[in-house]
Parts: sequence; C-alpha cells; structure tokens
Amino acid sequence: MKQFCMLLLIGFPVLSLAGSNDFNVVEYYSELSESYNISISEKNYDRALKIAIEQLALDPADSIAYLRAAIASQYVDTDRTQLIEMYSHAISERDNYHIQIKTLANVILQN
Repeated sequence: MKQFCMLLLIGFPVLSLAGSNDFNVVEYYSELSESYNISISEKNYDRALKIAIEQLALDPADSIAYLRAAIASQYVDTDRTQLIEMYSHAISERDNYHIQIKTLANVILQN
C-alpha cells in the first residue's frame, strides 16, 4: 500500500507542469514511453510501473498507459486490485480498440 501511494504522488508534479508554457505534453509522453520500453527491456519493473502511472496522470483515459501499468505490475509487489479501482473507471471505451485494450489490462491485473 505504501509503495502504491508513493506511485500516485508521482503524478501530481506532472499535472502542475501541464499548465506551463514551456511544457510539451506530447513530447514528454513520448519520452516516458521510450523510458518505459527501456525499463521493461532492462527488467526494471518498478520504474516501468511508475512511468505508466505518470502517463495515466497526464491522461487518465489512456488505455495504453493502463495496459503498460498492468504489464509492469505483474513483476512488482503492489496491490493490483487497487490499480483497477483507481484507474479502470476513467479508461477510454470510445471504440472497440480501446475496449479491447482495457479488457486485456483488466485480465492481466486480475490474474
């Protein structure tokens, strides 16, 4: 629980930067995606999960970030049920693509 709460705190500084004129959200998101991929390839799953949660802080409806969190959470000692409770309700279901991604993430998180 303590670790999960610490992960949530990561998102708050990011949100405060979003209003800054110098902050490019798209570029920052791309950098986070690259860092996530590197973290996964290096088996640094704690860092990967933190990055996915940071992406969800940028866009709570982001189905890909939710799937990233689900994948990384398989290898981290965290309450995966809490990830579902915190993020699932906000994940986009605007089309079949996003519904399928959200469903897959939920299956991973529930197992």
